[in-house]
Amino acid sequence: MGSLLILVLSGCVLTNPKAEKSDGSNNVPTIPSSNVQGEEQKLRSTDESIFISKNNQDLPGSLSSKTTLGPIHIGNTKSEVLRALGNPDVRNDDGQTGYENWIYKKQVLTVQFYRSLPDMPPSSVVNIQIGAGSDLKTDTFIGISDTLVQIKKTYPTLNANEDLTMVWVNGGTKTGESGFTPTLSFKLKENTIQEIKLSNKGNDPGPIQQKPLSLADLEVGGIQIGGTIDNVVKQYGQPSEKTIAHGLGTPYWIFKKQGLTIDFGGPIWHILVMSPFKGSTRVGFILGAHPKK
Repeated sequence: MGSLLILVLSGCVLTNPKAEKSDGSNNVPTIPSSNVQGEEQKLRSTDESIFISKNNQDLPGSLSSKTTLGPIHIGNTKSEVLRALGNPDVRNDDGQTGYENWIYKKQVLTVQFYRSLPDMPPSSVVNIQIGAGSDLKTDTFIGISDTLVQIKKTYPTLNANEDLTMVWVNGGTKTGESGFTPTLSFKLKENTIQEIKLSNKGNDPGPIQQKPLSLADLEVGGIQIGGTIDNVVKQYGQPSEKTIAHGLGTPYWIFKKQGLTIDFGGPIWHILVMSPFKGSTRVGFILGAHPKK
């Protein structure tokens, strides 16, 4: 039995805002773990470059949108995460944020995908977090069990809470009350890293869309959202069935031989195509064909 391919165009279009542009990442190497005993207390008491954050007042830093934790970064799509990490052990929704969680037990890794509303599909990576036992590292080679001294030597502009159990470095993009993004934070115990989190602080990470869709883009096989049913009849002939959309009372025409259904009530507002439909979209998508890379 053959597989069924379906393409749907509808008149309601949602677009994502552009993700922030990369401004270059900090690649300063870490220092060796030797000769660091005793330096932690010195940092606590005398290092004025560690800014003690109060009332959500942070300093901007050197992070970019391409800063990585493990093999992934903020804004990666699901397909990119799958290529980098494979299938997660667990998929669920976060009860507080509504984001979709992917959990990788071996790497002690949680990846969260942004969701703007509970009934909206998740988009791209908004948070990445590793915990004790993970062998993943940042793109500057800092990982679990490294020290505050190593963090300080790698990132010259750090924010911290008063007891230095949490330190973090920001990007340079100001995002309203949530401060600067992205943020790479380190949870410490006895000056040793226990958790690392790369976050976009609840801001939509994308995906990047170079150009918003216009009404002209919503076309398949010469049929356009906002067009007329007369134009459809000219191209495809009379429908095999004329009925009414359930609950709406608007005309719903079925072109069974062509693999096409149309909803309209004046202008066309919904187009559904399936095999054996032969038409393509404006950018060349055809049922059964692989998209061009």
